[in-house]
Order: sequence, then C-alpha cells, then structure tokens
Amino acid sequence: MLGVKIKLAKNSSVPISGQLARQLSESIIRGDLRPGAKLPSHRQLARILGVSRSVVVKAYRELEYDELVDSISGSGTYVSAARESDENKFDAVAWTSKLRNLESHSVRKQGYGQFSESLSSKKLIRFDSAAPRAPDLPAGLMERILQGFSDAEFADIMNYSHPRGLKQLLKILAVRIRQSGQRLSTVNFMITNGAQQAIHMLFSALSSPEDRVVIEEPTYYHVINLAKIMKLRVSAIRRTREGINTAELEEILKRSEVKFIYTMSCSHNPTGFNMPEHRKEVLVRLAENYRVPLIDDTVFSELQYERTHPTTLRFFDREGCVIEIGSISKTFAPGLRVGWIVAPRSLIERLSILVKLSIICVPGINQLIAARFLSTGAYDEHRDQLIRKCSQKRKLMEQACNKHLPTFIKYSAPDGGYFFWLEFPEGFDTDQICSISEKKGVVVAPGRLSFFGEDEKRNIRLSFASAELDQIEPGVIAFSESVKSYVKESHGILKNPDYSII
Repeated sequence: MLGVKIKLAKNSSVPISGQLARQLSESIIRGDLRPGAKLPSHRQLARILGVSRSVVVKAYRELEYDELVDSISGSGTYVSAARESDENKFDAVAWTSKLRNLESHSVRKQGYGQFSESLSSKKLIRFDSAAPRAPDLPAGLMERILQGFSDAEFADIMNYSHPRGLKQLLKILAVRIRQSGQRLSTVNFMITNGAQQAIHMLFSALSSPEDRVVIEEPTYYHVINLAKIMKLRVSAIRRTREGINTAELEEILKRSEVKFIYTMSCSHNPTGFNMPEHRKEVLVRLAENYRVPLIDDTVFSELQYERTHPTTLRFFDREGCVIEIGSISKTFAPGLRVGWIVAPRSLIERLSILVKLSIICVPGINQLIAARFLSTGAYDEHRDQLIRKCSQKRKLMEQACNKHLPTFIKYSAPDGGYFFWLEFPEGFDTDQICSISEKKGVVVAPGRLSFFGEDEKRNIRLSFASAELDQIEPGVIAFSESVKSYVKESHGILKNPDYSII
C-alpha cells in the first residue's frame, strides 16, 4: 500500500515517530513517493508497522511541519505537490518595495550557514552558535518545575499579567541584584520577551529616526540591523580590551546631542572581554556629566571564567543614567524568552505603556518558570555546572588554536561568554574563509556582521557554545586548513612571506 520499505528500531535512542518521519521524508525527497500520492491512514499504517496510532500521527505531523505532506480533512494525507510561490502568484501588492527597509542592502543579513542545506547529509561542526547545546540545558529540571505548579498557579497565569511582569519574578530579580550592593526594588524592573525585545524597546523609546546615538563596534549584529532599520545616525566607536574609547566618546558628546550610548561592559559579544573596573567608572561618570542614557547589555555577564560576577555599570551609577538589560537565555533556556530591563522607576513606567501597545504582557507561564527556577538554588547550581563545561571547552579551543592556527591570526581566550574573536592581517577577506570553512563542514561567523562598515572583513568569531568536546580540535584543524586554502588561492597575499604558512 505504501510502496516503500520502512525499518523501525525499537531499541534506538531516536523515537519511533522520529524514525518513521525521517524515512518517509527521505522517500519523498528521493521521489519514491510522488507528489499527490495518498499515504495510508493513521490506523492503516499503524497496523502495517505494528505501532500505535499516535506514532503515525506524530510522524505525519512532522512531515506537515516540513511542508512535505498536506492533510485534508475528510480525505486523507497526500504528498505535497510543487507549488507556485506566493510572490509570483499574488503580485497585486509589490511586497518587496513595501518592505524596502527590511530588504535594503543596508540591513545586514547573517551571511553564514548558507551552505547548510547542501551539507545536510554531513555532520556540521557549529562554531557560529551563541546558544548552548541542548544536552547542556536543564530539560529535566524544567519538567519538574512544571509538574510542581498548583492548579491555582496555572489558573492565575492563564490571564493577563501586569505589563511590567509577574510579581514573583520581579521580587526575586530585585533580591538577586541587591546582593551585589545595589539599592533597587521591584519598581526598577520590567520583564521583556527576551533581551532582544528589551533592546528594541529602549531604542524605540529613547530615539527617533535621524537621531544621533553612540554604539560601540564590534557589537551584537542585531543591534546593527535594528539601528539601520530605525534610520539612526550612529557614531560607531571602536571597542578594545579596555572597552569603549572614552576620549573619542567625549569628543562626540561635546559636539553632538546624543540620545543614548549602547555597550556591553561584561563578557562582550563578540570579543569576550570584560571592561576593567576603573574604565567602567570613567564611562558612567562621562554619561552622567553629559546627561546621556547609558544602556549596558549584560546578557553574558554571568558566564565568567577567571572571576565571578564582575560589577556591571549600574554599580557605579549615582544619578540614574544607566539602564541595564539582562536575560536568562544564555544560561538557562533561550526558547523561554525571559529578559528584563533595570532602570529608574519613571522610565520603567513609560516603557510599560509600550508593552501594553505591542504584546500586552510577557507570557505568564514563562515568567512563572523563571521565577521558580531563580528562587531556588537550582539556577545557580545549573549555571555553575554550565560554566564548568564551557570552561573546559574554552580551554580545549585555546589549546587547539595555539597548536593549529597560523601565527599571523591574533586572538585571546575570552574573559566570559562563548566566543573567541580572531583578527586577521590587512588584506584578508574573511567572508571567503568562512565559505571555504563551511564547505569543509565547519560553520563560523564572519566578523563583518559585527561592524557598521561593509568592508570590515578582518575578523571571525568562533563559538564553543554548541560544539561537543570531541568536535573542538577537529573543528579548529578544519578551520585552519580553510585559512591555508584561502592563502594558497590568494596570490596577492602570498607575496607577503609572513603569510606563507603551507
């Protein structure tokens, strides 16, 4: 009836439904199951394979999600036919031109992962991810937290919560941050749908198109895209190991009205450096003197390897100019989307209006999970365990880089976070190196994404976050071979004897 051979291994680590979905998917892609072909009903296929009906239901649902089959009520499940794209079929509205701000060349696309589909049969080594491996996330603990909620708690969070956030979560965040010596209460906090929404909300509230803002570079690439979409006039100041250049910043503040300054004081993305404590104080005093809001993005700050809990800029704030962004995405659960803003009460109250207008509130279930996790020692225990794992990966990557990378590449092990920031000599095109590396099965992030200028192609970011321990040295070796291949092919570079590394 099905026309293809299905083999299911009941003792496999892959669920039966996943095995079935994968084998049917491969049959459709190969053409063994032709477009329009009708698949057996759930009950029929369950009887043929000797499995429960729920297994077939889950497998068919996965195929639907991948748009490989169509389920038609009252008729059955069919292999999807090739369809004309919506862009060609419905052209009454020229959507591309309507959305020109999003499609413009000025908005930076990620630019890596472009060969992933062609390499889907290979096991890619991902040195581009800013999220920890799934096995490093506390799924079992999450399940226990959910099972521990009472009916009353579930009933409460099914309704709208306050735009500023769930009271339990606001309280525990205030308690935790007061432990660092800062005098704050729940009125200084607002929960957001991850740090990304916090950044967007602050940029929108503090500035308008054509306003002058200061953003360090390199920086988080979504900040660059957001600034471009919002048409902000960005004064980009280079970030070094010492942090943002305060002398250059003061010159800008003297001659221009600046709406805000954006920086990462700890575990900077992408360089991995912490600002020295004395430099943090200088930066805060400068912002206070010129009455400019100072946004400190601290999402990676808890991931530290040489010291614990470095002070953020708020520690030095005397006049309420520092706004802090936090999140548990990098330590607990990226998909939970729980972040927060710490700021003066007057700003928080005004920001809550934006929440009402956009999302009404952050989902209560997400906040309740975060509150329960943070209110026990479970979060700190998990975070410390994650740091130990990442510290081991960091050490392995540093050793591999020391052993295998060409000596003309500059890098340092990060103080915190997940990234090694590589700097290449003048004249190198790291976009090409990234492409060669991906063809060899190692995906890395081009540093160009972290700069406002289009011609910044001397850096690459390597992340150890989602790599397995036994992938790190082979991945660095393959990446190093990609660099050597690039040097061989770039005859102009070979004229410099310093780059003759083969």
